[in-house]
Amino acid sequence: MIEHFKKKEAISDWVPRIEFKKLNEEYTELEKELEDKDEKIQKFTEEIVRLNNIIKVGESAVVIPAEEKIEPPPVEVKPPEPVIEPEKIEAPVEAAKTEIVVEPVKIEQPPEEKPVIEEEKKPKPAPKINLDKIRNIGIMAHIDAGKTTVSERILFYTGKSHKIGEVHEGKAQMDWMKQEQERGITITAAATTCFWKEHRINLIDTPGHVDFTVEVERSLRVLDGAVAVFCAVGGVEPQSETVWRQSDKYNVPKIAFVNKMDRIGADYFAVIKGIEEELGGNVVPLQIPVGNETNFKGVVDLVEMKAYIYEDEALGKDFHIDEIPADCLELAKKYRHILVEKAAAFDENLTKKFLESETSITNEELISAIRRGTISNKMVPVICGSAFKNKGVQKLLDTVITYLPSPADLSPVNGHDLNYPDTVISRKHNSDEPFAALAFKIQSDPHMGKLVYLRVYSGV
Repeated sequence: MIEHFKKKEAISDWVPRIEFKKLNEEYTELEKELEDKDEKIQKFTEEIVRLNNIIKVGESAVVIPAEEKIEPPPVEVKPPEPVIEPEKIEAPVEAAKTEIVVEPVKIEQPPEEKPVIEEEKKPKPAPKINLDKIRNIGIMAHIDAGKTTVSERILFYTGKSHKIGEVHEGKAQMDWMKQEQERGITITAAATTCFWKEHRINLIDTPGHVDFTVEVERSLRVLDGAVAVFCAVGGVEPQSETVWRQSDKYNVPKIAFVNKMDRIGADYFAVIKGIEEELGGNVVPLQIPVGNETNFKGVVDLVEMKAYIYEDEALGKDFHIDEIPADCLELAKKYRHILVEKAAAFDENLTKKFLESETSITNEELISAIRRGTISNKMVPVICGSAFKNKGVQKLLDTVITYLPSPADLSPVNGHDLNYPDTVISRKHNSDEPFAALAFKIQSDPHMGKLVYLRVYSGV
């Protein structure tokens, strides 16, 4: 019995030993091949050096002064060949016919190739952008409100991507995890950068599911502004309230985007009422819809008092600006009055003009007052559209760069010294200040290892 088990153990142990022996032999052969190649390279290098030396000696050997005349020998000699092999050179070339001057003969060498400078291969650095043209924003919403679809359209219209990635097809660029693509939901916050009208937008797409709400809070901590996406049918939902409170906790200015205006049951004004009553937001409509549900065509800009009508055939890229349709005119005047009245609370001069003559208020004055109220987190501009139908996304980008704050608009950030944790240090948002940053996310990449996301507040 003991011999049987010993034999069985030897057989089971024999397979890995054979594999190990085989791999060891292959490794030894590879090492030998490398040694042989190193020897060949060394020999070739020595041969190249030797040939270069011979070529140099040949150049000096064949040079003959032009003034020297050669006496003809008794035996006829052929003129020298135009090119002389360096290995056959033993003495200066002599002879030619009488009274013939032999010009110096030089061996032409191929021009040396100039080494490629590594700096030429390096990509050109991104153009430097002033702080007042930077927007650090996040997209937050209840699950299935369409925030990832909004993010994908933003990337498409800003030129970051050349093909729209659909969530239901599992091809959204911001949903990069396999689990996100399979389920059609956002699990982890994804960050990217895009450009719109000479502004740089650093964008974070946050999860909407309640189980991943900690990802939202981490992101909101480092954002300067946020876009709260609401479903035009569902309105204010449970997770909408959660992310709204989280943004208030970190005093993040917001704009609201009422999405899915093309769906049956969409009600823009009911969503506005829900934000006011359930979330306590001082909302200010900047737009009203042109058409509703399946007839949704565009929006009326209440600041410009113009209608933006989108072309369905051009994926929303093409739109035309028109006069306000007759069936929307009275409603537009009503909400324009509400807009001016609420904006006047943030500007004394605007208040005086509003009391004297509302029509004397310019668009620039109105925009300035709305921006002041938004940055102070005391006003929430509201716009609408349908990201899936490619309507209203360009106006959303315009609203982001017009009303949400840049780092230059924010107050200095306070932190702690690593060596003295009890000491509070203040840093202005400026590249001339000492470096200060906050690591808000650590991500494990299968190819690069651990990636750390930083929000840089000062320095470079």
